[in-house]
Amino acid sequence: IKRHTGVFESMCSAKIYVDGLAVADISTSEKVTLYLPAGEHILGAYPNGICGGGLSEIAASIKKSGTLVYCVSNGSAGDFKIQRTAM
Repeated sequence: IKRHTGVFESMCSAKIYVDGLAVADISTSEKVTLYLPAGEHILGAYPNGICGGGLSEIAASIKKSGTLVYCVSNGSAGDFKIQRTAM
């Protein structure tokens, strides 16, 4: 799970959750690598500090020996989200 660079992202860090448990805080241009067991998981991100938006969650279907990449970002409309990315 990585964090984009940008003006909105630099205002606060993001708390990362896996299945409802806080596992990391990431700031602009940082990433966290998680090694999760195969199966269904819920990934979440919540903005710390003055950033707008609230908890954003997404389902992740983890396969054995697979790699998935997600990013946390702030939209121009003040939304906060976690989503899958190819990069």
